Amino acid sequence: MKARVIKRFRDKFTKKAHNFGTLYEGSKERIEELQSFGWLGETEKEATNAHDEHLNGSIAEVKAKTEGFSVDAFEELLDQEKQSKNRKGVIEYFESMIEIGKSSEPPDGEGE
Repeated sequence: MKARVIKRFRDKFTKKAHNFGTLYEGSKERIEELQSFGWLGETEKEATNAHDEHLNGSIAEVKAKTEGFSVDAFEELLDQEKQSKNRKGVIEYFESMIEIGKSSEPPDGEGE
């Protein structure tokens, strides 16, 4: 199962940091436990390459559709936006979200 990280944390078992917007993959029980702490959102279906649909609409709609995405997803969408509509507002938003995601550091342990 997979679920989107909604609050940055470090897994107490693997010691791996999981940043906001990334996908966490684990057992159903582990995902439910992390959801109870408020660190994971709803479980997601297998990821598909349907990012193009997130670029449709106004700049405000694109921002709403991509809220909580990972740095990797924003980088991919940024490339797609530059190659297609090349909207300044969308590009600036994606670049700022990438910068924020890269500058974030996870806490040292769960449940601080």
